[in-house]
Amino acid sequence: MKNPNNTRKINVQNIITGTTLAAILVGGGAYAYSRYGISRSEPSDQATLNTTIVKNGDLILYASGTGSLTAISNASLGFTTSGKVSKVYVKEGDKVETGQILAELDSTTLQIEYNQAVRNLAEMVSPAAIALAEQTLADAKVTVNSTTNTLTSLISSQVFNRQLRLDTAQQALVDAKVLAENSPSEENTQAVTKAEADVVQAERNLKSAWYYWENEFLKEYFTVTERNSAGKRVTYIAKPTEADIASAWYAYRYAVEAVKEQTNYVAALKGEEIPTDATGANLTAFEEAKQAVETAKEALDQTIIISPISGLVTSVSISEGDNVGNDAVIEIADNSIPQVEFYLDEEDWDNVAVGYPVEVIFDSLPDNTYTGKVTHISPTLVSENNTTLVKGLAQLENISEALKNNLMLGLNASVDVIGGEARNSALISVDALHEVSPGVYGVFIRNNGALTFTRVEIGIMDSINAQVISGLKIGDVVSTGLLETN
Repeated sequence: MKNPNNTRKINVQNIITGTTLAAILVGGGAYAYSRYGISRSEPSDQATLNTTIVKNGDLILYASGTGSLTAISNASLGFTTSGKVSKVYVKEGDKVETGQILAELDSTTLQIEYNQAVRNLAEMVSPAAIALAEQTLADAKVTVNSTTNTLTSLISSQVFNRQLRLDTAQQALVDAKVLAENSPSEENTQAVTKAEADVVQAERNLKSAWYYWENEFLKEYFTVTERNSAGKRVTYIAKPTEADIASAWYAYRYAVEAVKEQTNYVAALKGEEIPTDATGANLTAFEEAKQAVETAKEALDQTIIISPISGLVTSVSISEGDNVGNDAVIEIADNSIPQVEFYLDEEDWDNVAVGYPVEVIFDSLPDNTYTGKVTHISPTLVSENNTTLVKGLAQLENISEALKNNLMLGLNASVDVIGGEARNSALISVDALHEVSPGVYGVFIRNNGALTFTRVEIGIMDSINAQVISGLKIGDVVSTGLLETN
């Protein structure tokens, strides 16, 4: 069907013959139309004027095609692992719901592995296991206190504390530089400068503490008096070796990290939030136990087919005892909303759009017309049997539940898309129209034997009739041309 606006222009001289009337159409008529005035003429004695009457009626524009009943969604399902089929719970024609189990593989071994993984994880988070982890944490904290005392007895509390402050300042400087590099700004640049100054000050404070250690602390706590081989009393300072100090620092730092790791481990066992960079052998074992449960569950889930949609089982290609791989073995179609896939001639592309009404007649139900609306139009033309077509989808709205459940997918149908309609409107024959410019029309009205050329506003039209918006009224007589009568 052609676009209603792409109507043919009617050559005035070919419609109306006769010397006098032709002059009106070609000259005076055009002049009268341009002025929206009136030209009159009487038909010659040699001709009979053909006329038509403006009538009341309905005009509906159809784009007709064919189609078939389709599902609104489909699912092709198979196992994601190989194995032997132990159960098939559905057959062709069954109705299924979302989440329903359709078939299973033999999962005896996988079920045992899953149960064991669950048991292992449960033992790790049992009340007894958590209590033991908390006791280990308490012991680690005692060790921190012990190693702190040992270290401060060697280097003094002043050196110990100021070394920790320097460590903190140096880490703050590293963090500030990273932030300034990733997010350059005046504020972040100033933060780097301040952090550098803090490090310098901490280094000075530490140097001062070491001076105190060298000149006062060692004398106070490491002065030794003893007799030499000659029996003479000798006093000297038994200064701790660098190895002794390094060993004490190692023991302290190890104890601190042990507390940190055990703290995170206890929090993880209790289900509390822990840092993303948390480490530790116990924590790693716990995370691996959780992952083992997930892995075993995924392997077990691969032995069942679960329907992702509600719908109708259209195909089952397995039986109990079959050995299968990963191919699709069950097909499901969601037919809860009747939908027709239709094809129209290419020339109808501008007469169809989403939301347009449709009328559908199934070949097997020729006495019933079902209505609906277009829900989708393919953005590209398709080729079928060397013919270029418009492809679309329409959902039907007036089908009873009883019929909906009995309609078979694939039913062929005739489809009419309503591209426009004018109900109870003034209609005129397109033969009476004169298109004086694109989309602008005029007609000759017969009044008391004379013809008056006037402008009319036209709405939709087909090859026979046109809808009159304004310029004419029901009952007006208009000319469609002259018929020669010798």
